[in-house]
Parts: sequence; structure tokens; C-alpha cells
Amino acid sequence: MEVEFPTDLNVVIVRPEGLFTLDAALQWAPALLGDSRFHVGMPQVYDLSRLEVGNTSFERIQAVVDELGRRPRHSDALIAYVAPGDLLYGLARIFVAISSTDLPRRRNLFRRTEDALAWIRTEGPEAIRA
Repeated sequence: MEVEFPTDLNVVIVRPEGLFTLDAALQWAPALLGDSRFHVGMPQVYDLSRLEVGNTSFERIQAVVDELGRRPRHSDALIAYVAPGDLLYGLARIFVAISSTDLPRRRNLFRRTEDALAWIRTEGPEAIRA
């Protein structure tokens, strides 16, 4: 997983890699919380373009949402997902749709990182560095 902290924004860009599984998804938050550059409430962009999702099912997505819903939330930070390909975008739409009731946060889905960052700038003034 690659993590980037752009110098001009108070935001973290996460690029998970490999097969999309429950175990893999559950490692994203601990990895962020263990990074000294990250702080609770920081807006997050998840660039999903490196994930392998060919065998992902609705049941796998639901299992991730269910498990995340059972875990304590650390903040109500803005979360943007970037999914450039059609299959990935469709699966991410399912995730965002079913998680919107179970994981109440401000989330949105985009095909380009630039659009996700523009949304964060608009929705979360805390994301803009002074």
C-alpha cells in the first residue's frame, strides 16, 4: 500500500494494492493510524486503481462493510474513492451505496484523483493548508 501526503493539502492519498479481501481492507486504517503524518479527521482519498477485483462479489463487499460497521470510527472525515475502470467503478459504487447507511460518513466516488481532490477542497475546508 502506498500512502502520499501532498504538501499543498491536508489530505492523505492511499493506494491499496493486491486482491480486494476483507483482511486486506481491514489493514488500511491501522496502516494510516500508525503513520505519524496522519491525524484523525484528515480527509482521505483511496485510489483503488491497483486493486485486483476480478473475483469480487457482492458478498465480499458486504462482508467488508459489515466488519467496518462493527469497528469504532475514529472520525467523520471526508472519504473519496477513485476507481478509473468500469468494473472497479461499478464495484465501488456498490460499496459506497451499501456503506452509506452502515458507515455514516461523507463519501463520494470518482474516476479521477483530480476530481476527488476538488470535491474535498469544496466539501472540507479543513483540507486546505494555510
